[in-house]
Amino acid sequence: MSKRLQESENGFASYGAVQEWLSQTLGVEAEYHAVYQLTRYWLKAKLKMARPQHYKQDKEQRLAFKKT
Repeated sequence: MSKRLQESENGFASYGAVQEWLSQTLGVEAEYHAVYQLTRYWLKAKLKMARPQHYKQDKEQRLAFKKT
């Protein structure tokens, strides 16, 4: 599970997804709070995803804004 949490492409989008993965691969039924504590405090992982960007935004203008 720690390997999967470190992967950026195949990581988990939510703690619910971690719950589903645990039940499907290991057959472990865990509560949401237990999964949260395991991933957040024991494995020191945070489930962060980039915020979506609007398709109409100009990419060059956005990059110029980040530089300043």
